[in-house]
Amino acid sequence: MKYVVILVLLLGFIAPVQAGELDGKGIFCSDINQGFFFEGENSVRIYRIYGMEVWDWELSSYDEVGTHQIEWYYEGGLFHWDRQTLKLNGMNEPCEFVHSGMELKKRISPLPFFEKTTD
Repeated sequence: MKYVVILVLLLGFIAPVQAGELDGKGIFCSDINQGFFFEGENSVRIYRIYGMEVWDWELSSYDEVGTHQIEWYYEGGLFHWDRQTLKLNGMNEPCEFVHSGMELKKRISPLPFFEKTTD
């Protein structure tokens, strides 16, 4: 019984991310300097540069396809993200997990975020 519990715990830590587990998580894809934040009800919020601002008001719905792909449409194109390789649309660099929309904005922004100063 002890070995079964250990096996279940280990599998829980190394299992690939499932679609339902994406809620409240995001990915930053450096190849295209865009971010995607997964929200409840299979929604994905798109973070991208527009001028000198990071826009985050565009939403799309995503679907789980097969055992390890998430797909959504954005601006007429199909995006597919492989949960095993973390690559978006087969790009060279894997995307990186981020934990908040603010973290995505900081990674994408062409301008430094203002920090509190002691002045």
